[in-house]
Amino acid sequence: MPQSRWFLGLDIGGSRVRVGVIAQRDSSSQWHLLGEPLIIPTPPDPAELTPVLQSFLAKQGGGVLPEGIVGGIAGRIEGHEQVLAFAPRLTPAWHGKSLQRLAKEWMGGEVAARWFNDTMLVGLGELYHGAGATSGIVAYLTISTGVGGCRFVDGQIETYEGSFEPGHIIIDAGGALCEGCAPCALDGECDWEAMVSGSGVAARYSKPPETIPSDDPLWEELARWTAVGVQ
Repeated sequence: MPQSRWFLGLDIGGSRVRVGVIAQRDSSSQWHLLGEPLIIPTPPDPAELTPVLQSFLAKQGGGVLPEGIVGGIAGRIEGHEQVLAFAPRLTPAWHGKSLQRLAKEWMGGEVAARWFNDTMLVGLGELYHGAGATSGIVAYLTISTGVGGCRFVDGQIETYEGSFEPGHIIIDAGGALCEGCAPCALDGECDWEAMVSGSGVAARYSKPPETIPSDDPLWEELARWTAVGVQ
């Protein structure tokens, strides 16, 4: 069990869930990841996480609830109850759920929880501890199950009227350059996510990208489409 302040970190992506204990080992301000994180496939129903997380807490925290939860999830979060309003890479069972209520169910008790878009949290890590640590303006992109991104100005996340969804920019209007694509955001038009994401590649080629050999010409094609989207 952690010896001082500790939090539970959750990363709920379109393919996998990662769970870890984040703690202060002493009175310093340094936080550390304790032990190895738990990594499991993202369940189709959020209720399936309840026994998994409670077992993890029993092992890592001795049954004591954490001081709080910091969570990232692949979707758009709205309102005081932090409702998952848009999550195209998660099953419908996740849609419209209050993440605050789910956290209480998962923990078996009242725990303070803060939820963010998963890409935003990873971008914050790069901003303060990675490649963006010395820059005034930082843009972060992730290409994984889907495609996401965020932008920081002077250390703060840039806010928008709507959601910032770089994966849904149209890069092949009318489908002229790509035949047989995965279903896209708009009929007859290919968005960036459908072209280069793991889910898009799996749909287009009927096999997951991790099974495609490294010398397959497909990777050159994906590199080209990735460059088009970034540009």
